[in-house]
Amino acid sequence: MASVRMTNDLRETIKRNSRAAHTVASPRPAPSTAFVQSVKQAILQAPAHLAQKAYYDSSCSAGLYHPDTDTRGGAPHGYNEALIVRTTVPSIELYYKNGGKSHRPYDDLTIQFPTQLAIYGSSASNTSYGRSRTYYIEQFLPEDQLLVTAHLTSYKTGLDEWATKKVAYDGQILDLLNGVTTLKQMLEIWPGGESLVPSDKLQQLHVKVTRLARAKEIADEVCFDASLANQTVLTAKMLGG
Repeated sequence: MASVRMTNDLRETIKRNSRAAHTVASPRPAPSTAFVQSVKQAILQAPAHLAQKAYYDSSCSAGLYHPDTDTRGGAPHGYNEALIVRTTVPSIELYYKNGGKSHRPYDDLTIQFPTQLAIYGSSASNTSYGRSRTYYIEQFLPEDQLLVTAHLTSYKTGLDEWATKKVAYDGQILDLLNGVTTLKQMLEIWPGGESLVPSDKLQQLHVKVTRLARAKEIADEVCFDASLANQTVLTAKMLGG
């Protein structure tokens, strides 16, 4: 192979491509189906959720406003200023205590549901008209807290293992790129890395190799002996020719 310098731009491109390849081959773990289902059930069984649902249902029955549309049903304006309303969300933010591992007492995790989940909230709250998507594990029933926490612990363990492997992978790629000065050296050490190299750089390598191979073919065809020619030129120089 011909020499193509390992420039900083080329290093950055290969690093970026290697990270993209890692994302495809080993994506960040998502909460398991069982984990998501446990959170959904915990929300539906939470005392606050059941109380708000009951109030919402009774408000609909009393004709305070039309269900699902939040349209006022003729009651005095001041009377229904803070009604409980229902909305559907594709996900919620689950907050959990982090054991003092950061400046915040809680960390959060997005839980994405396979279908929209109906939740309830106050229309007068500052959470986008009752569309609060934040839940704390402490809001759940004790038995649901235990189950969700168990799933959360398992998920975090898997996530930590994934992150450790990703750091090791990135570090290995970085060490290799910093340890070579040419693309040829990198590919000799790691042939599989060719898929991460920009096509124009590979073409540059192959074009040069093709020219060298063609030059040899021509030399063979004309029976050109470079050593003899070099000797002749050198002798001529020595004789002052």
